[in-house]
Amino acid sequence: MKEINVSLSQEKKITQKNNVCGIDFEELVYDLKLLDVKILKLFYVPKSTCWTLDHVVKKIKQKGVDVSKETVRRYLIRLDKLNLLKVIKKSKPLAIQSNHKIKKEVNKLIILTSARLTA
Repeated sequence: MKEINVSLSQEKKITQKNNVCGIDFEELVYDLKLLDVKILKLFYVPKSTCWTLDHVVKKIKQKGVDVSKETVRRYLIRLDKLNLLKVIKKSKPLAIQSNHKIKKEVNKLIILTSARLTA
């Protein structure tokens, strides 16, 4: 295997590219669960969008996953803390929107995590 010499400035650029908006996407591939991926797919595939909590629960149940509204809410809050989604906590009903700045990275994350979970 060939060893590659990388300068400090190149290493910083690589780290910044992988660490968009303070998110370590490489680490998230191994941390996310199946329900996380299903929720992210709702918001980012085929395009970025926003939903309410009730609509997210309805869509998840239509995909054959039997979960409670509270479970989905906890997952959404967790994804909000990871900066993958934006939960508007003071809204009635609870509104959730995608983060348009990281759409490409999240789509890659969805593909890699799905591959890891199905392998």
